[in-house]
Amino acid sequence: MKAIIENGNINLKAVANEPANIFMEKNVLNNNTQNTRWNIEDENPSNTNKFLETHLSHLDDLTERVAARIRYFGHNTPAIIKSRPSFTYITATSKEKNNNQGLFKDHLTSIGKLISRIQNKLN
Repeated sequence: MKAIIENGNINLKAVANEPANIFMEKNVLNNNTQNTRWNIEDENPSNTNKFLETHLSHLDDLTERVAARIRYFGHNTPAIIKSRPSFTYITATSKEKNNNQGLFKDHLTSIGKLISRIQNKLN
């Protein structure tokens, strides 16, 4: 993240805005992960379910860390995605078929978009 300075003081609202945007992206990704998990149709659903549960656990850990950073700056983020739709690059809608292959393709695309967005912010 780039530091934003105003009159020699750090603009904490602007600094907190980036983690808040990542927080919103994570919420959409969490919904996509749950959708994929609930619609498992494969030969070994227990392994797929375990993989997605692990992924959800990692997303929860990410949420806690991002939320802690937002609170550190003395700000909150809206808990409702609708309040920040212009900040999310991941969509909750699918262009793929509602089957295992389509759901996983959407899921991996969403993860790739989020990683790319974070990398662009860090560079």
